[in-house]
Amino acid sequence: MKSVWISIYLLLFLFASCNQDPTRQNARVPSSKVYDIVFDLDWTLIYKLTDDIKVPKSEQHKLFFFENERFIIADEGLSVLDEMAKRPDVRISFYTGGSKERSELWGEVELPSGKKIKDITYKSLSFDDLQKIPGIPEDEKFFKRFNKNLSWHFPDIENTLIIDDQVSVPDSQRKSLIFLEETYNWYPRFEDSKRARLDPTDPERYKIERKKIVSAYQEVVATVERANESGSNLYDVRRPFSLMGVLKEKNSCNVLFAKIVNL
Repeated sequence: MKSVWISIYLLLFLFASCNQDPTRQNARVPSSKVYDIVFDLDWTLIYKLTDDIKVPKSEQHKLFFFENERFIIADEGLSVLDEMAKRPDVRISFYTGGSKERSELWGEVELPSGKKIKDITYKSLSFDDLQKIPGIPEDEKFFKRFNKNLSWHFPDIENTLIIDDQVSVPDSQRKSLIFLEETYNWYPRFEDSKRARLDPTDPERYKIERKKIVSAYQEVVATVERANESGSNLYDVRRPFSLMGVLKEKNSCNVLFAKIVNL
């Protein structure tokens, strides 16, 4: 009988710790600081879709159109922005290598709260705000020729984070980067991928791709909370971040559930 009660207790504990709403966090410590949280757009918050990708009706509300191109917003992307905008200690900005016109249209997208993205935006930065790196040939990859010099736009660099799928910042600002690692094309199901160069290579990587913005959001909030509690800046409390590590942690919760149920 005792072992049954122990199992029940462990199940309740694991359920609470492994199944929290990913866009909600514990009560935060009041802070007089304001942290700048910057989001990239392409392959971070939005994905460009090719003509052959069919978007199910259940996901068509996430479509975003610019000129003749279709984009789809990342899973939970708008909810993440809505939740982050509720924090008085955070300012939200966007920094993309795309055009100013597209950024302006992005600002018109409506959030679940009814606000528009432009209503929660501190700065909207685009191609004209990039730093051109001198001496790099024009035929090199885009982010070898340009970078996002955060200190130009956010003077308190040690309290600035950027979520990006590229190593887009100068080396001196790498602590600001929450790097999303290798990213992949969007598909409604893993089975729909065509195994092209930028397609997810296995179901696990597909799962990571669909949930990556939530994982990045949780990392931002955890870092901000550590800074608030310690009175430090974000650079002082940054920890290693890996999307693959996040998924492994979730999977380990599932394994523990299975073991406890079978006690």
